Amino acid sequence: MPAKVFSLILAVALLGFTSIAAAQMNPFGTSGFTIDDSDLAHMAEAAAPIYNEPPPAPGTKADWSNPDTGNSGTITLIEAFEHQGLPCRKIHYSFKIKNVSTDFSFVQDRCRVESGEWKTL
Repeated sequence: MPAKVFSLILAVALLGFTSIAAAQMNPFGTSGFTIDDSDLAHMAEAAAPIYNEPPPAPGTKADWSNPDTGNSGTITLIEAFEHQGLPCRKIHYSFKIKNVSTDFSFVQDRCRVESGEWKTL
């Protein structure tokens, strides 16, 4: 698995952690660029309506940008579904890291577990 893809997967996993846990991990730091806690907070805030019940329509998009870092992106609901009786969302994340020519994109499935938290499948 390419290092950038692995780093992106780790970054998305951070969206489910508290800011304290996110502050302890920065998967992009060793790659020569960073995504920080404030980026993750902007991403989580933009994604929040996607987790509403009932879910929004597939194709619903939310843009985010962080004026402090210059990073930005779009979060798109691909599908709302159930998995083993749990409400789930398939979400497409695309984002641009300031001063990096490559745009990043990945899809993630997350389900709401009994505790109310949204976990990656």
